[in-house]
Amino acid sequence: MISALYAEILEKRIKRWNFLGGIRIPFKERKQVRPERKEEKMDRICEEGNIQISGSKMDYIVFGRGGRNLIILPALSFRPVCGLRDVLARKYQQLSGDWRVYVLDAREDLPENCTVHDLAEDAAEAMRKLGIMKADVLGISLGGMMAQSLAWNNPELVHSLVLTVTLSRSNETLIRAAGRWEESAASGDYERVAMDMLENVYSADFVTRYGKVFPFTAHLNPLRKTQQFVRLAGSCCTFDLYEAFPQLQCPVLVIGGKHDRIVTGEASIEMAKRRGCQLYMYENLGHSVAEEGTDFVRRVHDFLKQI
Repeated sequence: MISALYAEILEKRIKRWNFLGGIRIPFKERKQVRPERKEEKMDRICEEGNIQISGSKMDYIVFGRGGRNLIILPALSFRPVCGLRDVLARKYQQLSGDWRVYVLDAREDLPENCTVHDLAEDAAEAMRKLGIMKADVLGISLGGMMAQSLAWNNPELVHSLVLTVTLSRSNETLIRAAGRWEESAASGDYERVAMDMLENVYSADFVTRYGKVFPFTAHLNPLRKTQQFVRLAGSCCTFDLYEAFPQLQCPVLVIGGKHDRIVTGEASIEMAKRRGCQLYMYENLGHSVAEEGTDFVRRVHDFLKQI
């Protein structure tokens, strides 16, 4: 999830500033110990922007110079994608040579009781406004539900799907998790949301490394508006494309985590069996395979290159 990227950034900053040992480096000396940065000149291929969707602003990030289009629909997070341009471009750098990659956020003002299908229609409208008539689509968690709906209702826009830690219809495990996040966010307690996600999304190794800094991501701007997060969480609970999923016309890869405590690993296995499509399960991970799977981007790249 996007919050994991912020946790990594925080940890790097803490180490760089040398706070962990209780010694703060004097300002004049910091320049000497700061690690050298490679001159990647990311600005030449990375952009942040926004478009109007149904009278509301939708943020997006775009990077890469490839001839094909890739849409990334990210997981639910209390942090928006804005501000993560360079971080996401580096994470998905392996894709930037063959694809022009677009990361689409949800629009700011969502209707009450909005559904995954509503979110997918927003994504379809965004694609058309950005001039994208066909794209491969990588959907993660909630984004994976949106990707399925996008492919079902707008098949002309979707060349292929990579569905990561998601499901074709909401189950009780997801409804309980989304309900907890919705309740905590509605009361203004994003730190409680962060702690729940830390406990149920990430591996023990991640918790050991980032557990102390992760809760602070709930206090750093930018944060989602409470209403937007609550409505996004609520949309997870009513999704159902179970009967239509096997009929999707495009190639599909399903990626899951055996120990997924949000949508369950069984949901990924069931999807692949019903669709008769490729499946890869991370045996030692749960819902965080997109962040913690060291070969995740390579697997996405290899699947998309062969179709």
